[in-house]
Amino acid sequence: MSAIDKARERAREFLDLVTGTPAPEWRTCFSEDGTEEPTGIAPVCLDEGHDPDDGSVYDCCPSPVVECDSDPFAAYLVELLNADRAPAGSAPDFFRPGATYSYGPWAFRCDTVTSHPATGKRTALGWFRFRKSHWTPEQYDEDAWAEGSWAEDNAGGAS
Repeated sequence: MSAIDKARERAREFLDLVTGTPAPEWRTCFSEDGTEEPTGIAPVCLDEGHDPDDGSVYDCCPSPVVECDSDPFAAYLVELLNADRAPAGSAPDFFRPGATYSYGPWAFRCDTVTSHPATGKRTALGWFRFRKSHWTPEQYDEDAWAEGSWAEDNAGGAS
């Protein structure tokens, strides 16, 4: 298990204990009095009387409330946490950096994922080989992933 997977598992155990769910939806919030922008983050409040667009924190709101001292940083953390809400063990929706995939006799080791600056379409960059041939640089986009033929195989392609 990777360091990020271990950290995710520990965080989900804590959040399940505190909020009742291992992967709550997050929002920015006003965690400090007197700030003009929401500089904190907190799980979304599910109370019927709490307007989803209200960044205030009330007694009905779940913990933890985390002060970030920066509204752009708070917004970034909310995006990261909400993107990471997929349940543990769920199927990935794209190539993951550090993973090796097999597709019949082909192998692809993903080193990084980037996105097109205009369209946002993701591209995985890494190394490809056929059977035991030499590794060559390669890239795969979301269309290649959507074919559904790649299987994660961290033991199979890296040697």
